[in-house]
Amino acid sequence: MLTIPKPGKPKSLPIENLILETEYYPRIHRDWQTEARYADAMRNGDVFPPVAVVPDGHGQYVVLDGFHRVAAAQRAGKTSILAAVYRNLPRKQWFVLAVALNKAHGRCLTTQDRAMIANRLQRLGYSVDEMARLISVTADKFTEFVASRTSADGEAVKGPVREQLGTRNEARAVAHSGTFAAADVRRILDQTVGALRGKIVDVSVPDIRERAEFIHDALGKLLRKK
Repeated sequence: MLTIPKPGKPKSLPIENLILETEYYPRIHRDWQTEARYADAMRNGDVFPPVAVVPDGHGQYVVLDGFHRVAAAQRAGKTSILAAVYRNLPRKQWFVLAVALNKAHGRCLTTQDRAMIANRLQRLGYSVDEMARLISVTADKFTEFVASRTSADGEAVKGPVREQLGTRNEARAVAHSGTFAAADVRRILDQTVGALRGKIVDVSVPDIRERAEFIHDALGKLLRKK
C-alpha cells in the first residue's frame, strides 16, 4: 500500500495554480455549507491547516486534501493558500494518499464514499487486503461490503438518498430507496433555504438557473394542491 511520505515545509501557493480534480477526491460530493462556514472563518482571520498537494509536472498542483478549504478561500477572495507539497509520488498513489489524508481528519467518510473508494482502488489494481485496510473493512468482509453497495455498472448507489442528491446516481437512488423520510426532506429544504438566505445562488450560471426554475415551478404546483 502506501507509506505516507513527509511533505516539504508548507508554503504559500497561488490558488489559480491549484487543480481541484474529482478523480482524486475520495468523497461522492462536496458540502457547500462547509465551504461557506470556512469562508466566513477565513474572512474573520481564522488560520486553517495547510492543504495537501502534488505537483502535476506542468507548473500546477493537484489538491489531494483540502477541497473545502481551497473553495472557501476562493469564496473569501483569497489569492493564495498555505500548502504542504508532496513530491516524487507516483501518480497511481495520488488517490490513495488523498484517501489516507481525508480519513485522518475532517468529515468522516460515508459508507457510499468508502464503496466508491473501493471501486476506484480495484481499477488501480490494488489487492483486497490493501483496499480493505484503507476503507477500514476486514478483508473477509470486503467483497460483501462493496457488492451490497454497488450497482451493476460499478457505481456506489445503495444507501441514504440524501447522499446521492445532485449526483448522476440521484434517480436510481430515489427509485431504490422509496419515499423520503421527513427528516431527509427537512434537511434538503434547509440547505436550499440556507443557500438562498446566504445569497450564494447565482442564476447567471445556466445549470443553476435551470435547477432554480424547476424548484420554482415544482413548489408552485405542490403548494397549489394544498
